[in-house]
Amino acid sequence: YRNYTLDLQANIQLFNRRYSIETNLQLHVKEINKHRPMFRNSTPMELVQLPYQFQAYDLDQNKETNGRITYRLLNCQTLCPFLLDPNNGTLMLRGKESFRSNLMATLQILVFDWGQPISLESRIDVRLDLSSKISKRDLGRTRAYSRRWRKKTTSSFLMTSTSTMSSIVPEQNVYTTPSSSSSDTVFLNIGFRENSSSYSVSEDAQINTVIGRLKIESDSFPLNINDEDDNLFFYTINDTNVPFIIDQNTKTLKLIDRLDREKQNRYVFEIELKFKSIYSMKLSERYHCEKKSRSLINFEYTKKFYQKILIIIHITDINDNIPTCSLFHSRIYLNENRIEKNLLQIQAFDPDLGENGTIHYSLLNYNQYFSIDVLTGQLDCIKSVDYEEYSAIDLHILASDQGLQPQLQSICTTVHVLINDTNDNTPQFSVDKYVFDLFSDMPRYSIFGQIYAIDADKTDQLIYSLSPNPYVTINKQTGHLRLKHQLHRLVNQVFNVTVQVTDGLHKNQTTINIYVKSFPDAQEPILLHEPAYGLTINESLAAGSILTNVYRRLQLLASTIDFIEIIHDGIKSSFAIDQQGRMTSTLFALSSFSIKKGFKKFNPYSDF
Repeated sequence: YRNYTLDLQANIQLFNRRYSIETNLQLHVKEINKHRPMFRNSTPMELVQLPYQFQAYDLDQNKETNGRITYRLLNCQTLCPFLLDPNNGTLMLRGKESFRSNLMATLQILVFDWGQPISLESRIDVRLDLSSKISKRDLGRTRAYSRRWRKKTTSSFLMTSTSTMSSIVPEQNVYTTPSSSSSDTVFLNIGFRENSSSYSVSEDAQINTVIGRLKIESDSFPLNINDEDDNLFFYTINDTNVPFIIDQNTKTLKLIDRLDREKQNRYVFEIELKFKSIYSMKLSERYHCEKKSRSLINFEYTKKFYQKILIIIHITDINDNIPTCSLFHSRIYLNENRIEKNLLQIQAFDPDLGENGTIHYSLLNYNQYFSIDVLTGQLDCIKSVDYEEYSAIDLHILASDQGLQPQLQSICTTVHVLINDTNDNTPQFSVDKYVFDLFSDMPRYSIFGQIYAIDADKTDQLIYSLSPNPYVTINKQTGHLRLKHQLHRLVNQVFNVTVQVTDGLHKNQTTINIYVKSFPDAQEPILLHEPAYGLTINESLAAGSILTNVYRRLQLLASTIDFIEIIHDGIKSSFAIDQQGRMTSTLFALSSFSIKKGFKKFNPYSDF
């Protein structure tokens, strides 16, 4: 036996809290009988002189049972001239009267261990020829050796020999032993009272738990036996895969492994009794003494008792399983501002029985918007959800069993609710009313402002428009305001324009107030030193190539420019310009174009 102690620690992270559990585990390791006793390689197969000591070994460590070795002479029983010491394996002649100078025989030597519950054995055949090799000196030494061991080995021989020995196998009819011409049958009334038995064991039973005691009953048994102390039988289980074992000393059925009712709720196997050879020898000796006969004895069991018993073990349930869902994550879509029923059917499973396996459902969060049926797991939306408030919701579903001690609960699944946006919001302008101050000399097509509106509906595309007027246009996608005509006729006047924005369903509008100022009131503009310049372009130039930098050519600082674009009426322009003044080609075709520039307004006198 060996004992081990293991220290175990489990760390659990649950809801941002850490829990630690420590315990120790004690392991008791018991050696099993796994090595067969073997004769040494130097053992001869032919002997010409006695005594001779056979030597065998067993690699099992427990020398009291699994590693304990006993020798036996198998095929020599009645009037056998040989004697084999069961403890040290010495083969010798019984005495002078048993010696014959022409003795030739073949002996079968058996060596076995005392392993529990299964004994392992080995055997060899040895040819014995004493006809020409043995001498008087050898015979004298044999008789002396025999006298020294006779008293010690006679009782041991009776304890270890079997009742099924046959006569020595003769070789060329040189030597024969008398054999019994008759045999007697002895009926034994011993065994199990019933042929089946059932037990109930909880699945949390500890290892080495005693399931039941195997009670042996007898009626007029020839030997006086004590059922508490005497072990007449080997108990064997016909199924080695069951987590049970029989303690041969206490005659009890024990648990040797953990049980799990969810994997197997019942075990059915058979236990068989096998009579030990030592008790068969005792019965034979007792019978020979009473009957004064050396005839062979056959033991048979009566039908009053059973030598096999069917064991049925039912595993009772405990609450040891947490409810689990078929899917750990689910995804559903929900339209905003709508109440819907039966969004999803939650299905959880608990393999425990009865109340331990009865599942109730509940919500961990967002109970104000959703509800779940306690028994069926049907998920409903009970309050409309606004996309602008929640675009997605992670809904945690709790599954709890109804076991009393303990009651187990788990977040068995997470439902990802994706809210579909609908057009339910009206676009809103950034300000209630727009006011712009323009100068009467502002060039035509100048961009002087931008209208900006927002819509809480993320997917909506806003479209801008102006009330009909001869002076201002608006980019319907970006909201930029541009002059169509010069304003010199509207000096010191105010004109109003109505701007409207729509998302395709909802509309909103506001007013634009434009104040036209005279040029003397304006800042002095920056004049271009070069009103125009030309470029020669190779028609094979790749699209995206930089043609020129307008700022560098006109000697302007990019920081003084508000906005620059290419103004081209009619067909699509073959060129583009970025806000750094770089003009690039987009197509290979050429067309006329002009550049419109806007400048930051500054007072040159205020910088000093």
